[in-house]
Amino acid sequence: MYRVSRIAVGAVAMVVLVAANMVRASVLDQVPGESLIVVKVTNVKATSDKLAKFATDLGVAAFAPPLMDPLGFIREQAGITAGTNDAGDMAFVFIDPAVTGSDDQSFVVLIPVSDYGAFIGNFADAKTDGSVTEFTPNGAPSPVFAAQWGDYAAVAPMKEIASLKPTGMKVAGVTEKELGKDIVMLANTRSIRTKLQPHLTEGRAEIAKSIDEELSNDADMAKFGPTIKLGVDRLFDIADSFLRDNDASTVAINFVPDGLNISVVAEFTNGSYLGDFVSKNKNTTESFTVGLPAGKYLAFGGFTGDPVLSAKMVDDIAAPVVAELQKAGGKEADAVTKFYGILMDYIKATEGQTFGMVAPEGEVGQTALLQVVNIYTGDAAKMKAAYIGMMEGQSELMTAFGMPADQMSYTVTPGAKTIEGLAFDQVKGDFKIDGGGPEVEQMMKFMYGPDGMNFYVAELGADKLVQAFGIDDAMIAATVKATKDKTDVLGALPGVKAVTAQLPANKSGVFYVAIDEFVGTGLNVAKQFGFGMNVQMQPDLPPLAMSTATEGTAIRIDVHAPTQLISQLIAAGFQIAMQAQGGGRGGPGGL
Repeated sequence: MYRVSRIAVGAVAMVVLVAANMVRASVLDQVPGESLIVVKVTNVKATSDKLAKFATDLGVAAFAPPLMDPLGFIREQAGITAGTNDAGDMAFVFIDPAVTGSDDQSFVVLIPVSDYGAFIGNFADAKTDGSVTEFTPNGAPSPVFAAQWGDYAAVAPMKEIASLKPTGMKVAGVTEKELGKDIVMLANTRSIRTKLQPHLTEGRAEIAKSIDEELSNDADMAKFGPTIKLGVDRLFDIADSFLRDNDASTVAINFVPDGLNISVVAEFTNGSYLGDFVSKNKNTTESFTVGLPAGKYLAFGGFTGDPVLSAKMVDDIAAPVVAELQKAGGKEADAVTKFYGILMDYIKATEGQTFGMVAPEGEVGQTALLQVVNIYTGDAAKMKAAYIGMMEGQSELMTAFGMPADQMSYTVTPGAKTIEGLAFDQVKGDFKIDGGGPEVEQMMKFMYGPDGMNFYVAELGADKLVQAFGIDDAMIAATVKATKDKTDVLGALPGVKAVTAQLPANKSGVFYVAIDEFVGTGLNVAKQFGFGMNVQMQPDLPPLAMSTATEGTAIRIDVHAPTQLISQLIAAGFQIAMQAQGGGRGGPGGL
């Protein structure tokens, strides 16, 4: 028993020692308190190898040889052969220029070293003065200064920076997890906050003054002065709230076997306004493409949310502005107040949305370039009433603020057509632009088709609202059927499944962009206008994928860019460039 206890105690001690060494070895421990931005490279050699593979997979390494071995290239260029710890983390730290007195030299590079003396020995002209060594790297136009900060060589263009004493930067929660990715940019929000908030205060006062000056020359608009200034104030309040409540913000890049992952995370203080709002938002593991039928799409996806929470945030921001406008009175205040009430009804009734932007086919002008189908989830009857109310309300708003009534109007025709047993109301928009002429009329046909802007909306059961414009009845019918049957054609596609797997499992929204379809549509339109190009791309490329989510008090956006998609876009770019120069077809990958 005694032997087992000694072994257990020894194991625990080893774990504690290893953990302590890991903490001491963290590059963030060597960051000066005067820093604003830190760019961390995790495990320099491993990240270099990933970057090399990524460049090779894209087919661009052959055109840029340094990308075949980024770390080796940097070592060779700088003349570094000994003393570095290539398995360590490296950091580029940008220092507050107010501290250094320089805008373009206010940074330090933290290079992981296994032997600081051997690292300095790489440079024949090294001269040491106290704790700081001056030397000139190979090919550098001017000398740099270095000091040993823990297990790092702190190299800076200014001696004053190398003489700083690092105090470290502490992070926790989601931000700490993000720091394990290959390349991470971390904002020192505490330092940035103190620098930016005075500028916000100054900007708020300057804009308020300029509003007063502008309105003093316009008697008709003067009564809206308090409302306009309050609206601007609310925008500044949002920015100030973000600075005040934000604990940390990061942008991270991670190289994965089949592409590139990028994540943007903002973490807020627990108990703060934004922290409380973010923590209450809900995610889901459900698909966001259920109900979208088979077809070619430029973009598709959806979102989910808490309507009560969303309505509260909108009301917190906008309600004071609307209340101030009501004090001014008049038809303008009445129109805005009415529209705002309908908008809030719509937000409170909507729990989620699935959308698809259909890739247009056919001749420009005979088919709409904008073709969209939406499936909303929530209280279908309230959503429909609010949707039609907002469309009609736009006309009232424009008229109230001086636009002629005949320039923008909507006509609602209940039960205009029946598809798959659903009676769709039609909302037809009519726009007239003074001095527009036939060119503007032609452009409207390009955007919305020969019949102009027509929206169709119908309730599907108690919790679904189907809305479409620019698409034909067959596509609407397919959407209704897929929604009824709860089929997920797009989510089952191999390319979509592959990119979805790279996003967080729990999400509040996901958006897929079929960039190849955008390219194809653009080329098709250009061809019809006499600018045709023969560009070949692989069919059925995986889309670019982006998701939104909350994690604790952090809100995050994650993006996955597949290697296959990027390489094909590069190849298409080469083909377009060569044809534009009269060089014919060609490009990476033999396309």
